[in-house]
Amino acid sequence: TLCVAFSLRSNNSATDLHRRLRINTVLLSVLICVHPWLIAVLPMEILLQQIINGLVQGSVYALVALGYTMVYGILGLINFAHGEVVMIGAMLALSALTALLGLGVPPALALPLSIGLAMAGCMALGYGIERIAYRPLRHAPRLAPLITAIGVSIVLQNLAMMIWGREYHSFPQLIANNSHNIGGAIIN
Repeated sequence: TLCVAFSLRSNNSATDLHRRLRINTVLLSVLICVHPWLIAVLPMEILLQQIINGLVQGSVYALVALGYTMVYGILGLINFAHGEVVMIGAMLALSALTALLGLGVPPALALPLSIGLAMAGCMALGYGIERIAYRPLRHAPRLAPLITAIGVSIVLQNLAMMIWGREYHSFPQLIANNSHNIGGAIIN
């Protein structure tokens, strides 16, 4: 992952290419030296569990990075409110799910309906943010949209705290939490 990050961050000059190759070589050498030690010290179940945990966590990071990349590619600015839009979508889904379950809607129908509502809410919120906050600054200096993105992030955080409060919320258990044991690693 570090090799890719260093490769993506830099430009294509010859000295930069040599620097990247040296960094990649050092990282690969460290990995080769540490790998046999990890195999000898850690039981295979723990190593497999950590690999699975890393893949799951890396997938979440990849989704966030994909969202940032898409927004940057389309708008040309880093949207610091990206995480807050996702948070508001989760809170909309939770609120809709709680209301639908309270009305007696079956969980198999309530879950897709609440997810659809959250998606529609996030689309409307993103459209509104782009129209109100970002579009008027399309030809402004680079600092103005950046400060606006930070401001939108702060506004959405405080709006969410006013609506849903500051306490933790959890989704109701709708799907059975079955654990699967694969080679000593647990996946649930």
